[in-house]
Amino acid sequence: MILNKIAYDPADRASFVAARLALRKENRLGGSDLGTAAGVNKYKSRRRLYEEIKGHVAAPDLGDKQSVKDGVRCEDMVARLFEERTGKKVHRVNAVMTSDAAPHLFASIDRKVENEDAGLECKTANALNKDAFANGALPPSYVRQVKTYMKVTGYRTWYVYVWIMGIKELCYIYTLDPIEKPAWCDTLVTVREAELNECEEIAADFFNAYVLKDTPPPFDGADDEAELLKELHPTGHPGTVVRIEKVTEADLCEYDQCKKTIKHCEERMAAIENRIKEELADAAEGAIGTRKVTWKNNKPSEKTDWKAVAIDAQASTETIAAHTTLEQGARVLRIK
Repeated sequence: MILNKIAYDPADRASFVAARLALRKENRLGGSDLGTAAGVNKYKSRRRLYEEIKGHVAAPDLGDKQSVKDGVRCEDMVARLFEERTGKKVHRVNAVMTSDAAPHLFASIDRKVENEDAGLECKTANALNKDAFANGALPPSYVRQVKTYMKVTGYRTWYVYVWIMGIKELCYIYTLDPIEKPAWCDTLVTVREAELNECEEIAADFFNAYVLKDTPPPFDGADDEAELLKELHPTGHPGTVVRIEKVTEADLCEYDQCKKTIKHCEERMAAIENRIKEELADAAEGAIGTRKVTWKNNKPSEKTDWKAVAIDAQASTETIAAHTTLEQGARVLRIK
């Protein structure tokens, strides 16, 4: 195996993003892309990944996203927690890696474990996401990421250390070698070579079936697809009519039935909630069997009426109008 490294400055996020985008143009996917290509990333669709690679929409710089900022800030601490728990030592690589064994993949790893053919992935999660790690589970997109890194680097073992903020720490081992589970390990997973090869196959299939043929993958209901469509088609042109070919009347009948089912479920949920509230009355908490219910006020938030402020400050109606803009109305799909 020939392992290549493209160095970047860890203090310059732009250089890291540029390296990733350049490798995508070489028909390679990173570890965090692979879960999306495999359809197991509920936050990002295959269609968005395709549109980003084709340059139809900008790849967002997630460095401005709060959860990503938290993860970056906490990465050093999570690495230290791993060292303290395991007695192992790790160091940064500061490079994006490729290898001839995985021509459609690249890896940007968090840490290399010293004196081992092993890497470390550092993860943080908030309390709302703790269930994703219950009973030894690891989110499917993280599993794809780890296996991608093992395939690219040739390392036989990958550690994943998760800090669920304010709750607990978890340590996972993914390895090709049959080993005994260490006392400090929460979950040990034995990986087969075929599972690593599957990562290369998924990436190759994504490029060959979609990107190289200029054929976008179908929408599959991922969370970001509605926002993606707004980016691709922000405005509907009045008077234009097209014949819909890929959606049938049978699809619309299924859509109608889903709406009815959702409406029924929402009504039942609301009825149960209202019965609970009726019994709680002025109490903030209650018990139903082994379950607890609460009905509390959220913290008050401030809201400023800036138009009223301007009027009180004796701003003229012309001044107010000069600073008033007309926002484009949202595009709303209506099925009749």
